[in-house]
Amino acid sequence: DNSAMALVMRALKRLAGEHDCAILVLHHTRKGGDLGSAEAIGGADLIVLAPSNPLVSIDPILKIDGIRGRVIAADAPVFAVSPLIAGKVVKGPADRMMTALGLRADAVGIAEHYSGLVDRLYIDHADAALTSQIEQNDMSCAVAPIVMKDLDDKARLARQLLDDFGARSQERAA
Repeated sequence: DNSAMALVMRALKRLAGEHDCAILVLHHTRKGGDLGSAEAIGGADLIVLAPSNPLVSIDPILKIDGIRGRVIAADAPVFAVSPLIAGKVVKGPADRMMTALGLRADAVGIAEHYSGLVDRLYIDHADAALTSQIEQNDMSCAVAPIVMKDLDDKARLARQLLDDFGARSQERAA
């Protein structure tokens, strides 16, 4: 059901207008289909990896038509939201899958998995003690309430990411 994604997209479109930026969302609504937005990566202002399972949701998208290479080569910063909080996933099997593959099943494991791809990882307050370990993976770390129970939570987190992007852009311009 993509109705929840449609609500998120409307909120992101509104926020993009407020912040005068482009947002590229890579989401597998057309599984197995052509990802027509791949060329948009080069023109994105900000790339955000949602808190989905990195192994079976994010990685397959990144493997389509060299998208991972395009994301790495893009001028846009790449932000990611950890799907794990205190070593547990909010929904799905990511924690168990990571453990079965011998990976750390916590926010540090997410940082290690995304090292070289992500510039900033958002983690929950429950994982704040892991910040320095995350930053050892050549990315910055932001602590925020990342659990999204409703549209207001999703909009709040999206606004924080865009506000952080705006502040980062201003710092780089100075």
